[in-house]
Amino acid sequence: MAKLGWRSFVPKRHWRPSYFADRLQLLRWQRANPEAPWLAPESITFIEQWLSPSDTVVEFGAGRSTKWFATRVKRVVSVEHHQDWFRRVENELSQAHIDNVELILGSPTPADYLQQLSDLDVGPTVVLVDGRDRSECARWALENIESGGLIIIDNVERYLASDSRGPESIGRGKPLLPEWEQFEQAIRHNRQAWYDCGIWSTLVVFT
Repeated sequence: MAKLGWRSFVPKRHWRPSYFADRLQLLRWQRANPEAPWLAPESITFIEQWLSPSDTVVEFGAGRSTKWFATRVKRVVSVEHHQDWFRRVENELSQAHIDNVELILGSPTPADYLQQLSDLDVGPTVVLVDGRDRSECARWALENIESGGLIIIDNVERYLASDSRGPESIGRGKPLLPEWEQFEQAIRHNRQAWYDCGIWSTLVVFT
């Protein structure tokens, strides 16, 4: 058996008491809410209160959120590019007898990913960006969402500057990628709510 070198045990920079406290609190919440989406918990509480049974949700990245949304809104259109994960979500929806979800196997080619929604017949009232090519999906959301809707960006601390405690946070004062700088400028006059659980962050933008 190969021996593990000392480098395997070098602590991560974010391994502070506050990180482990945040991680424990999140784990407890997830165990108490096993069917909730993988979003910042406080954002889920808000979104659930905001949703209407007449809403149409488009989500980039299928998962627990797909079933969660489907039980609360009229229609869900979900694009997932990973084939094995797509089959897993498809099976879970079938077992739960959920029939208001259009689950789309997205193209593995980034340039074609959004083409899966070119024939969408109604503007969404909620868009969740939680899959691949997130900057392009966020741009699509701005261009297609109904007025008065919500755009939800998960793991937003990776893309926009903030005071998030999350280990992948880019922090303040660092330059953004051009596509995210454009998005930030586009939403500068929109009402926004940033939810941070110390591990990751979820941004809700009101359109």
